Amino acid sequence: MKKGFFCLAIFLFFAVSAVAMQIPTNGTGNQTATLGFEDIGTSIYGHIPDGYGGLNWDNFGYMSANYISGYEIEGNYSAFNYGGNVAYVTRETISDPFTFQSAYFKGAWNPLDIAITAYSSEGYPVFEETIVVDVDSSSLFSPQLDWDNIVGLSFYPSLGAGVTDSRNRTHFGMDEFTFSSSSSNSNPVPEPATIILVGSGLAGFGFIQRRKAKKAREK
Repeated sequence: MKKGFFCLAIFLFFAVSAVAMQIPTNGTGNQTATLGFEDIGTSIYGHIPDGYGGLNWDNFGYMSANYISGYEIEGNYSAFNYGGNVAYVTRETISDPFTFQSAYFKGAWNPLDIAITAYSSEGYPVFEETIVVDVDSSSLFSPQLDWDNIVGLSFYPSLGAGVTDSRNRTHFGMDEFTFSSSSSNSNPVPEPATIILVGSGLAGFGFIQRRKAKKAREK
């Protein structure tokens, strides 16, 4: 019996390890979340609600590429800035900072320069970079160093160099927004194969124990 419990303990150790391997982290124990906006709604466009991904979204909407092709990046839906104006992503509480890692961007109508600024909990800009995006393909923006311990980001678009547009259309698409924090809304779930492996192992262990008990009764 002791040997059986020892085997069970060993199995559970490896089973739990297999489940834990499904939880993405950034190497510091923080969970990493990637927001693709595919699960946000079924209409062709709308406002991104505050709380989506554990963040607040100011002047950000979501758009289906099936409605306007200029917004296709990854999948069908992407985020966009209403009216082509500055847009913001902020943490719900300033005591819960996050680390911005990367996102894809694309100009919906024109090539754009997008000034991206990160803010500390005191409201000061701590990181800033201007990226150049095209209309024909999306660009991945990933800072060389993670922008950590921030509570908000602003995205200020302007027409690219040499671009003239009487309507000043500075709309951009954003997708695959990746960030991490100790309370990011990733909450990963073990993959089905892992669940089956754990369940099968437990069932197999129980079967072995029942066979041993039957043999003991037959002696």
